[in-house]
Amino acid sequence: MLRYPRTLGVYVLILPLLALSRTVPAQAAPPPEQLLPNTTREFCACPNVKETLASFRATQFGRLLGDPKLSDFLKDVEAQVEKGGGLELMGFTLADLEQIAGGETAWATIEVGRRPAEVLLVDVTGKQKELEAVLSVRARRWQEAGGAEKKEQHGDLQLTIQEKAARKNNRPEVRIHCLKDNLLLVSDSRSVIEGAAQRWAGSDGSSLSDLATFKAVQSQTAPRQGEKVQVRFFVDPFGMLCLDDGFGQGSKKNAIWNQLRKAGLDGLKGFGGFLTFANPDHDFFYRTAVSAPKPYKKGMAIFNLVESEDLAPPCWIHGPVTSYSTFHIDFPKAFEGLAPIYDQVLVDGEEGTFKETLADLKKDPKVRLDVCEELINQLDSRVILVTDQPAGRKTGRFLAAIPVKKSKIVADAVARFYTGDDRVKKQNFQNRCTVWEMGVPPKDGLGEGKETLDIPYHVVAVTQKYLFLSNNRDMLTEVLSREQEPESSAALTQQAVYQQIHKAAVGLGCGKAVGQQFTHGADDLCALYEAVRHGTLAEADSLPAQLILQVLQAGKLKLRGDLLPEYSQVSQHLGMGGAFIRATPEGFEMIGFYPRKAKP
Repeated sequence: MLRYPRTLGVYVLILPLLALSRTVPAQAAPPPEQLLPNTTREFCACPNVKETLASFRATQFGRLLGDPKLSDFLKDVEAQVEKGGGLELMGFTLADLEQIAGGETAWATIEVGRRPAEVLLVDVTGKQKELEAVLSVRARRWQEAGGAEKKEQHGDLQLTIQEKAARKNNRPEVRIHCLKDNLLLVSDSRSVIEGAAQRWAGSDGSSLSDLATFKAVQSQTAPRQGEKVQVRFFVDPFGMLCLDDGFGQGSKKNAIWNQLRKAGLDGLKGFGGFLTFANPDHDFFYRTAVSAPKPYKKGMAIFNLVESEDLAPPCWIHGPVTSYSTFHIDFPKAFEGLAPIYDQVLVDGEEGTFKETLADLKKDPKVRLDVCEELINQLDSRVILVTDQPAGRKTGRFLAAIPVKKSKIVADAVARFYTGDDRVKKQNFQNRCTVWEMGVPPKDGLGEGKETLDIPYHVVAVTQKYLFLSNNRDMLTEVLSREQEPESSAALTQQAVYQQIHKAAVGLGCGKAVGQQFTHGADDLCALYEAVRHGTLAEADSLPAQLILQVLQAGKLKLRGDLLPEYSQVSQHLGMGGAFIRATPEGFEMIGFYPRKAKP
């Protein structure tokens, strides 16, 4: 039986939505969160598949996937899926689900005795004939793979149990399903199905709907007037880390969990929310909440974000950019949270190492650096992040800027830190500041610079107003050249695309926030698209690339990048997006959106 990487559960269910196409409004069964136990670690549900699909196809993302230039690529993926070789959910292929879905579809990972159990719930109202045909084919596939099938009666439930003995390196497998009041319940754990049946008539206090974190997240992300929920989800990240998947990862994950717990990061209880393609003003809209109740102790102190109205990009940021982000953080408090994280996670539990490192920097006769007084306490609360991807570069450029209180103190501290290091190059810039360059720069503007003794290539400068850090010398010097110039028409704030996103964010409540983001959708996807097209996805280090790799490996799928057109031929479908984060008593909430984009 194919088992997905646990961290991908929420994302994997969204993929079948692209194949499901039939639904009816009736829902005979209780909501899935009532049937699932409070040990549910991942949960995702789509209340109305047909409506979600129709909404998605009308968006810029649907038009992108519907572009005829992508048809050969997508047909190849579809052919692989239809062969049953990948992307199964409890033995059901996407084609199977397309035939039997008649209402809400839900998927979850549940903790059962420290092990993960999967469960699939499908409302099959009006699809009895299709269900019988699919179950018959599914049984045949199972038997052809060496499995056996039997039926047992459990109360009023007739359980169909599929079993397969262990062979070679594969452990024994079991899959159980039953039908109750037009709801198909499928799991690899008998206790999960029996528990769902027990909670059918009503919650007994042990369901997911009774879980405090789940309720907090659901309440915090409740849709406002005019907002329609099309996919809802919930994840207990540390609960997932506690699970032993039986593939030799249990002890490793347990060690990570213990390190994070000792660092105090278990204060992050969970996150979830909803997304929709049916918002009247946006092609894509979501509300997500993070449950992280205050006060923050130990490592949780890094989440001491503060709200501010100072969110607009400085005038030295010129468009176009791939993304612009800003957030406000209480640096002194957040810095205190680094000590337990450094000690427990980075140096394997050697407590006191972080403080010793700071003390050594202060004692070093060449450096004499008081990190707290000369750096952390001299930083304003605001962090500014910019990325772009000029033509000809394999990867994007990145720049971070933090306003400083007393620039001379910060500049002197940086100078003492880098001076005398033969890995560092020093350059005077317009007699205004010094640019410090660590490592070997990239050649011809392609790729990233080489690392030097595990330190990534980077450049640093301190001006009268900012501490700058970048992975590209040209990008930094461009910004330094503009920093003292008055605002021009090239400034991001003066461009209509940014003004549209900012206006939408303010309309959604972003007058004051801890952070805000502006994203150029086409540029943001470019590097990932080109990695697929050139077959270099395994070399990409971005989170989306790694998630896609895991899904492909789990589904035994191969992407034919040679079937993709040049990105410039399809990128016109994508527009701008935005997001902002607000602090709440329970943690944080993020609201994200891509405004409606007219057809190109």
